[in-house]
This record gives sequence, structure tokens and C-alpha cells, in this order.
Amino acid sequence: MRHVFITGGSGFIGNAIATAFKQNGDKVTCLCQSAKSKSLLEQQGFTTVLGDMSNPKGWSDVAEGAEVIVHAAHVRAGMRLSKGWLKKSTEFRDAALKGLITAAKKGGNCKALIYTSGMIAHGDHGDRQIDETTTPNETALGRYHLDGEAIITSAAKDGVPALSIRPGMVYGPKGTFGKFFLTVAQKGKYQYPGSGDNYLPFVHVNDLAKAYVLASQKAPSGHIINVVDDSPITVKDMAAKLLSSFNGGKASSVPSWVVGLFAGNALAEMLTGSYRVQNSKAKELLDWQPKYKTFADGIGDVVGEFKTLGAA
Repeated sequence: MRHVFITGGSGFIGNAIATAFKQNGDKVTCLCQSAKSKSLLEQQGFTTVLGDMSNPKGWSDVAEGAEVIVHAAHVRAGMRLSKGWLKKSTEFRDAALKGLITAAKKGGNCKALIYTSGMIAHGDHGDRQIDETTTPNETALGRYHLDGEAIITSAAKDGVPALSIRPGMVYGPKGTFGKFFLTVAQKGKYQYPGSGDNYLPFVHVNDLAKAYVLASQKAPSGHIINVVDDSPITVKDMAAKLLSSFNGGKASSVPSWVVGLFAGNALAEMLTGSYRVQNSKAKELLDWQPKYKTFADGIGDVVGEFKTLGAA
């Protein structure tokens, strides 16, 4: 039985990752930043340690004993991705990665250290199909992820078995997708910024979690790996499929500057950018195959789960 140490285990993505490792037969320890999240995770059968992500002194000794370390935590943004949030996120991310990398080195047990990046690291490439070899078109939020990847790549060169995963837009019945996509669409209306002709790569949360388990086993140190489904979809088509999975409704566009005004320019930039991201590297290096090949394949099941949760 392997020992897996995870930051962000109470979050939508982090919890799915922790669950996938637990189902794989691994012992999972989650770093918790509140007594509430600690209690909830312990109810799910996870071991926990209470501590501050940015202060490794409170948890580094536990991480040192882990064979697998996963950093899936990010500072919650609220309704707006401001410059202040980006600055705070960078400080927390850098402190956490420094602590995790030090723990991996000091403990000597680590076989894989996995950093959670994001598809926005690629930047907007219009209709062009892109992969990990494509030169990024930098944005403010993309730069944040690129800097995190650079820390991981440097650690790999220093002998730590570290790699970065770039998830697409993660969808499932909870989390950001549940709050800002499903909750809105069930009312029969959905608004998207800009023309809606831009592409977004999606990935079901359980397919993403499966990729983390595979990455921990294959441990392709130094690599950056896109984990997205087989077919990026335009925002306009995504909105139509989302609404049709409920009882139909009307999709419409709003100017991107409106999104920037209320949610921050970084988010507006992300949602209007086009990312036709390919997943061949994940399939080749990790032997990964998504259960849900496309957004259209998975959204029906996700809406069904969302309705069940709402009725519970």
C-alpha cells in the first residue's frame, strides 16, 4: 500500500483525485486548512493533517513519508480573479511547492510529485490545434501556471520525480462547473462572453482523477501533460448541449468587457480564449483513455448526478 499526500483534498478536483487513489488501494492523507474540511474528509475515510498550505512546518514531516505527493490546492478566488488574488495565489503556490519538493528530497520515499497546472498555460491559439510542444501565448493567468510548471521542471532536473498535469475545463456535478454552469443552465438561460466561437477543452472530473493515478504509477519525470477529452468544443456548442441536457433554453452572448468588469480581466481572457488542446501525450505516456470521449458524451450523466444531489 502506497502513502499518498494530497493538498486540496477537500476541493472538487482534489477530492476526486483523493478518491481515485483510495479506490486504487492507496492510503491517502489530505492536508486540511480548516476543522470543517478535516471532519468531512475523515468521514470519507481519509487520513488528515491540519495545517496551512503556505507554512510547510505544520505538515512537511507527513509529506516526507509519502511515495506520491499531489499538489491540487489553489487559493479560492471568489467571484473575481483580481491582481490581488493572483499575487496571493503565487505566494501560496511557491511556498507550498518549495515545502513539497523539500519533503520529497528529505524523505527519500517519493516516486512521483504531481503539480496541477491548467490548460490556460497554452494561451489563445485560435483555431489551431495545440499540444505540449506548442509555444505558449502568455496571459496573466497562463503565466501563473507556467511559473509553477517551471518550478516542477527545475525540481525534476534536480532529481525529484516531478511532473505537471494540465487539466482542461473540469466538469462534474459539483465545484465551479456545478455552481456557474449547471445552476445557471437549469433555469433555462445561459450567457457566455464574446462570440462563443472559441474552443474549450473539457475533461470529466473522474477521467482527470484516473490520469493522476496513472501518472503516479508511470512517473514520467519532467514532463508536462495535457489531460483533456478527445474533442475540444466551441463555447456556443457547449452552451447548447448544456441547455438541452436540462429542458432546453436560450443561450446568448455578452460582451467580454462585462465579464472583465465583474469577474476580472484574467477570467474574461480565459473564457474568450481558444484552446484546441490535444491529448495524445497523455494516452501515450500514461496509457490513459477518457471514459467520456467528448463533452456531449458526459454532460447527460453529469446533469443526472446534479439533479440527484439537488433532490437529496
